[in-house]
Amino acid sequence: CFTGLKDAQELQARLFQIVTRLGADVHSGSEFTEQITHVVAPPGCRTVKYVAASITNKWLVSPEWLFACEEAGDWVSESDYGGQRFNSLQNPFKHKIFYLSSLFIKQQSRSVFDKTCCILLIEKLGKGKIVYEDYDGVDYRILSNQEFNSSSPFNLNFDLFLKLFPVIK
Repeated sequence: CFTGLKDAQELQARLFQIVTRLGADVHSGSEFTEQITHVVAPPGCRTVKYVAASITNKWLVSPEWLFACEEAGDWVSESDYGGQRFNSLQNPFKHKIFYLSSLFIKQQSRSVFDKTCCILLIEKLGKGKIVYEDYDGVDYRILSNQEFNSSSPFNLNFDLFLKLFPVIK
């Protein structure tokens, strides 16, 4: 699966050819599925598919990894090319309770990371739970930029929420 390469059609076409020449399939749909094993993204990328891959313990690799595979004529070690993945024990959402503030939901309503996406990432893929009323038992509070204060490490705005996930360097 490719992500973060929207404006690079030539690169995406070349990567597609490499993957198919090595005998694998490329997932081209917009839905993130369990069949996806690797997500190819440029350094610093944090898209929905990237976050989904992090949550579900899939390999996060850069295009350079595929170029190395092409040169070798076979699959090479992902970790030798900056590839990484969360250990399934490190799933940051599993069994966690997330409070989404109504202002956060409103702030994100026109974003790709809207309420529906948060439900997908946190509950469906991450095995966590979302609540819409704040209480002392929540693990994380996801707040709008206006509400956010750093008095607690468990208060997150959108930028800090995304930083729960590693990035390809």
